[in-house]
Amino acid sequence: MSRPEKEIDWEKVEQLLLAGAVGTEIAPHFDIHPETFYKRFQQHHGVGFTGYCQSRRQQGNALLKLRSFQKAMKGDNQQLTLNLKNRCGYHEGRAEHEVPNDNVLTILIEEIKSLKEIAYAPKSETD
Repeated sequence: MSRPEKEIDWEKVEQLLLAGAVGTEIAPHFDIHPETFYKRFQQHHGVGFTGYCQSRRQQGNALLKLRSFQKAMKGDNQQLTLNLKNRCGYHEGRAEHEVPNDNVLTILIEEIKSLKEIAYAPKSETD
């Protein structure tokens, strides 16, 4: 006689997946081996765990970004700073991908023009 299956709270599994947990972290919540969890997951959902897990993790990431954005827009300076650093590349009060100053741009443009002139210059008959 086999022992009864341990109960899995699938709503709790969904919450753990949204939070970014993986199968090996979820299985112990229900006192089962990860392989048993993966098999039961496949039986219950009719899909493989890996793809489903990635989809839910992305949904969780999107929810966190949305909440962070909403807090920033309501005036939370910490969230505003975090969003600026993560999304806009700001670091220490300036953008990491800051445009070089005008002098550097002018020199680069002149160098590109001279390379273009060399590349497209008509060839002399002695070449």
